[in-house]
This record gives sequence, structure tokens and C-alpha cells, in this order.
Amino acid sequence: MVPDNHLLKRIEKLISFEFIREKTKNYYSYTGKPSIDPVVLVKMLLIGYLFDIRSERKLVEEISLNLAYRWYIGYDLDETIPDHSIFSKTRVRFGKKLFLEIFEEILKIAASFNLLSKDTLLTCSTIVKANASIDSIAQVNLSPEEYFKRT
Repeated sequence: MVPDNHLLKRIEKLISFEFIREKTKNYYSYTGKPSIDPVVLVKMLLIGYLFDIRSERKLVEEISLNLAYRWYIGYDLDETIPDHSIFSKTRVRFGKKLFLEIFEEILKIAASFNLLSKDTLLTCSTIVKANASIDSIAQVNLSPEEYFKRT
């Protein structure tokens, strides 16, 4: 069971992703093999964004192993997680502009519920001997577009 205070549980309670189906409905056919739900794909990418999983192969591996991630995308333990190749196929189908619109909408909704913090300090816990000054700490703001450039 996913604890109530888990970030994904809070997001699931507050944010409806139904708008994604509406935005993507023209990209899918009503005939042929059923497609992977676009909400699942976006939720998977959102997990990568929120938990800094930059590799899509690694993202699929992490989702397959992490019960909270599986719960969030609606997959049971015995269900196979979509292959990492679906992301590149979907990017071609939707285009970068639509993905950015979707992620910006999610961030706006999350901000309206105070789920986002603008003041974050990311550090590595590796012990490294260094002669560093507190003045060398730099603030980094990563937008969805910048995230896509890094992946």
C-alpha cells in the first residue's frame, strides 16, 4: 500500500489527468490493436521528471520494481510495464509541443495545490574531500523543456 503522504498519492488525489485524453484523442485510431493509454505514458514520464530518472530504460526498470510507481500508473504486479521504446514512438506521434503543453498544464495544476516548491537545494550525499565555499552553491531551475533536452 502506498502511504497517504507519498507525493504520487497526493498528486493522484488532487490532479485529474483526463485532459490528456482529450488533448491526444486525434492521435489514436478506434480500430486495430489497443494503444497504451496516453495518461499512463504521461504519468510514467512524470515519475521520471519528479524522481530525476533520466534514462527511459531506467525509468521502465524503476517502475517495474517500485510499488508506488506501479500503483500510480495503474499497473498490477503481474502486468508488464510498457517498453521504453514507446516513448520515442509517442514523441514522434505527439510532437514536442504537445508534450510540453501537457507537462506545463500538470505543473500549473500542481502549483495551484501547493505541490511545488520553488526553493529546492539538491545535493549529492557522496563523501568527497573538497575545499568549497558555501558561496559556490548555485540555484538551478529545471523547466520541463530543459528536462526533455537532458533526456
